[in-house]
Amino acid sequence: MSVKTFATENIRNIAVTGHSHTGKTSLVSAMLFNSGAVNRLLKVDDGNTITDFDEDEHDRKITISTAVAHAEHNGCKINLIDTPGYGIYTTDALQGLRVADTALILVSAVAGAEVQTDKMWKAASSFDLPVIFGINSMDRDRASFTRTIENLQKKYGREVTPMQLPIGAEADFSGVVELISGKAYTWPHDESGKMTEVEVPAEMADEFATAREALMEMVAEQDEALMDAYLEEGDLNEATLIEGLKKAITARALFPVFTLSGGKNIGVQPLMDALVNLTPAPDWRPALVTIDGEKREMAISGDEKFSAYVFKTVSDPFSGRISLIRVFSGGVASDTTVTNSTSGSTERLGALSIIQGKTMEHVSELAPGDIGAV
Repeated sequence: MSVKTFATENIRNIAVTGHSHTGKTSLVSAMLFNSGAVNRLLKVDDGNTITDFDEDEHDRKITISTAVAHAEHNGCKINLIDTPGYGIYTTDALQGLRVADTALILVSAVAGAEVQTDKMWKAASSFDLPVIFGINSMDRDRASFTRTIENLQKKYGREVTPMQLPIGAEADFSGVVELISGKAYTWPHDESGKMTEVEVPAEMADEFATAREALMEMVAEQDEALMDAYLEEGDLNEATLIEGLKKAITARALFPVFTLSGGKNIGVQPLMDALVNLTPAPDWRPALVTIDGEKREMAISGDEKFSAYVFKTVSDPFSGRISLIRVFSGGVASDTTVTNSTSGSTERLGALSIIQGKTMEHVSELAPGDIGAV
C-alpha cells in the first residue's frame, strides 16, 4: 500500500517544547491517537509511547532525544517534533526548533513558566518562529488557568492571548469554550478523546464576552482594515477573526494560548484544529540565503534546486546510520545524488522514509517543507 503524500501547503511542522514534565510526549501521544495513527492512547508511564523509544527514556520516563512523529488531521500532515525538556538536553531541543515552522510551548497549569520555558521562548524568537502556548495538566491539583495566563503575560507580554476558557478546574476540568466560534465542548475522563458540543455554561457568559472582546481587540490592533471594521461593527465574524489571527501569529504579533489535559485527552482536538487553521505552512518562510558557489536566495518551493538540513543522525542496529532531514526547497526523490555543503562532496541519498518515532515508512519522494529520513 502506497504512503499518502502531502503538498507543501498541507504540511505543518510543529516543535513540541517546554520545561520537563509539562506533558509534551503525552500530548503527542494523544494527537497520534485522536488522528488514528495508533489505535490506543500510549502512555509514558507504560513505556510504550511512539516518540520515547529509547530504553533509557523508558526507564527514566523522560524524553532524552528529539524524535519525530506525524498525525493527519483535517487534510493536513502535522509533523510533531517531540523535544527534551531537561536543560542538559537543550542542544537536542534546539535542533528540533531549527526545523520547525511553529513552536508549541507547553506550560504546566500548576507551575507556570519555568527555566526551559524561557530558553525555548528565546530560541523561538531567535529563529523567528511563531509561538503557541498550551497550558497543560489542567486536571491536576492546584492547576489555575487565570494564574498561568497572568504569569505568561507578565513574562512575555500582553500579546499572549487566550483562545479558550476552561470549563471546570483541577479534577473537575472537563472542557473548553472556544472564543473564536463561541462553541463549547466537553470530554469524558476516560481518555477516549470523545468530544461533545454543549451549551456555554450560563455562569461563564460574562467571562466569555469579556475574553472574546479582548481577543478581537488584540487581533484588530494588528491590521488597520480590521480595526476599522471592528470599530464600525463592534464585532469580527469568525472567518475574519481566523484570517486576522493567522496573519498575527505568523508575524509573531500575537501568541495564542490553549488549555488542555494531554494526559486525560481533554481539549486536544481544538488544539489540532488550530495547528491546521492558524499556523503557517512551510512556504510562509522568507527566501533562504544559501551558499551554492556564491550566496543566493532560495524560496521554499518545488521550482527551486533541492536543499535540506540534516538535524539529527542516529545509528540503528538493522539499518545503520539514519539521518533525519527537513527539506527546504526543491523536493527530493529516492536515490538522488546531492552535494554536502559542509564537505563539498557528493552523496547518494538512497531510500527515503517518513518517520513515526523509530518506525520508518519508505516513500518515493519528499515535498518541500516535509520532514523525513534517509
